[in-house]
Amino acid sequence: MRNGALIDLVSSFMDMDRSAVEAIDEEVGGLFVSRFLQRRMAETIEGRDSFTREAFRQFLLPGLYTEVDPTNERPHIVDGYPTVNNSYPNSVALMVTRTCHVKCTYCFRGDLITSRQTHDSQAAQAGIDWIKSHPNVSTVLVTGGDPFTVPAEQLAHIVESLVSIPTVNEIRIDTRALTVKPSSVTDSPEVLDALGAAGGKVWFYSQINSAAEFHPDVDRAIAAIRRAGVPIVNQAVLLKGVNHTPVLMREMVYSAIRRGIRTDYIYLLDGGAEVDSPFNVTDDDIRAIFSELWSTNTSGLAKPRAVYVDPTSNTKAQLLVTPFEGNEAAFDKFLADRRRKYSRRDVDGASS
Repeated sequence: MRNGALIDLVSSFMDMDRSAVEAIDEEVGGLFVSRFLQRRMAETIEGRDSFTREAFRQFLLPGLYTEVDPTNERPHIVDGYPTVNNSYPNSVALMVTRTCHVKCTYCFRGDLITSRQTHDSQAAQAGIDWIKSHPNVSTVLVTGGDPFTVPAEQLAHIVESLVSIPTVNEIRIDTRALTVKPSSVTDSPEVLDALGAAGGKVWFYSQINSAAEFHPDVDRAIAAIRRAGVPIVNQAVLLKGVNHTPVLMREMVYSAIRRGIRTDYIYLLDGGAEVDSPFNVTDDDIRAIFSELWSTNTSGLAKPRAVYVDPTSNTKAQLLVTPFEGNEAAFDKFLADRRRKYSRRDVDGASS
């Protein structure tokens, strides 16, 4: 679909002036939305689906970040190995592509992401060889971009190669494919076979932010992953207008649990760049959400960790205290530390 037709569809679905959508399209360097999500919008307009405007906002609003690399990730890329990010002593991110099925306009790698195919099999293999030569690395996060934009045979090869490294115990595939292009899972028997033969090493990490993202096609993709014997863990991002209330977040968490998916992390937006963002969630709203999720009325499986990326180290700062009542001071310190670290980074960046 050309961007003109996509702009018309988005304008109709979101009930926005076409000029406003055109302005966003220009600001983010060109919207791109998977055919699956385009179909969901069209069928919702026709009354045959129930996709929500709130769920689509995460792919529409102007880019969150006004700076490149807001989490200070790129200094941790290994010299000579552009696919390898080594932020932790025993863990690496293997970035196998810069291609995604959809542009999430809050993405901290947004300046790198494209709809064009960018997978470089030689660079990916070099990254795998680097991991093989570093026996201290026991955890590999396969990421990008979205790994499920990589041709199926090549993604299967990546999985099989990592599984074969005896010092690698845990392989996490980080993807939005389940809810933005589920056919990339169900129509990839080579990848499903590789997952099924992984011997328990592989974990499938989804990103689902709204209960409205679930759909029969999504359920079929979830079932395919689970039949392969691979557990699915969800990581959500807290976004105003998408999931910023206790009711919306609880609905998402329990909708996932009913499908055999546990939400492990809820990411707070990276604090240095969010002040003027339409996705910004106030500290009061953040407290209200975790007060609900960490209450005694919530099952253990429905208690995700609160997480932000620490820009001073590009590592995760995380917290889970339960019950919330009686532990408010610990949570307030967690939020204050987040603000302080991003403020310090902004000052340091301005003075450098």
